[in-house]
Amino acid sequence: MNYPVISSWRSHAAEIFESLRFRARLANLAAKIIGKDTKLKGFAEEAFRIATLRISLGEQAFRVAEIRIYRGEQDIPVDKIVGSVGRENDFDNRFRPLQKHLRDRWIEIYAAFEADQIPPIQVYKIRDGYYVEDGHHRVSVARFIGRLALRAAVWEIPLPPQKAECALCLPKPRKRGEAMASAWHV
Repeated sequence: MNYPVISSWRSHAAEIFESLRFRARLANLAAKIIGKDTKLKGFAEEAFRIATLRISLGEQAFRVAEIRIYRGEQDIPVDKIVGSVGRENDFDNRFRPLQKHLRDRWIEIYAAFEADQIPPIQVYKIRDGYYVEDGHHRVSVARFIGRLALRAAVWEIPLPPQKAECALCLPKPRKRGEAMASAWHV
């Protein structure tokens, strides 16, 4: 078998990066043609949804820093990392790099994975998904090499408590005529 000769480990990593970037751009083009989107979810949009929900339930306006809860360092599934805090335009929804300027850092992180010297990423947890604040390149490389989990410092944004249903409340009204029909079938 003839294997390609690679001049250096770094050039091999650069080829991987360019291949991922090309695939991300190609997927983005294909998605646009069929009316879909490959954009990475943004934390700001999700935080706005939660704020709107909290205000509709009668809470005062709030800041994320005031309600977040630190859950400590834990291993989180890579496939549950769904978004970004401020870097939505740098990676696609599969954390493939979109911008050329990410290359050198991506290669450094790839080397760190090879040496198994990866510090924890920092994420916000909303519902079942995680939004990366720090560690976008680590997530990108982890997805590429097939890592199932990453160590992360997790901050959770709790959803507002749902209004409790009244135990003594009447059941939901039936469709018109339904209550009367059941009364005749005694």
